[in-house]
Amino acid sequence: MPDPDMLSPLRAMHSLREPHVALLTQTMAGFAGRWTLERHESYDGDLTVLLVPTDPAERAFVISRSAEGFHLSRDHGDEMNSLGVFASFPDLLAALPARAPLTTTTNRSA
Repeated sequence: MPDPDMLSPLRAMHSLREPHVALLTQTMAGFAGRWTLERHESYDGDLTVLLVPTDPAERAFVISRSAEGFHLSRDHGDEMNSLGVFASFPDLLAALPARAPLTTTTNRSA
């Protein structure tokens, strides 16, 4: 089985897609703003989304996808703590704390 983190065009086949970003933005838009959605696209087309807090005391959420499913992690300094791997994107969205409202969307290249 190939390494799911390998950098290749095959990795992008399991990447987040625009409908995922749109659904995340729509889901989070109903809350008062405390988070910024940042898109990070690698050179091979792999898309990862960060929910970056406006409060520096809070930690960012990282949302990505691999062949195994949709990954939700929390940034803890130099470490990423996995909060789970989900079979569907709606399952991942349900796992996000409701108190994680979104403010704006920015685009960044990796």
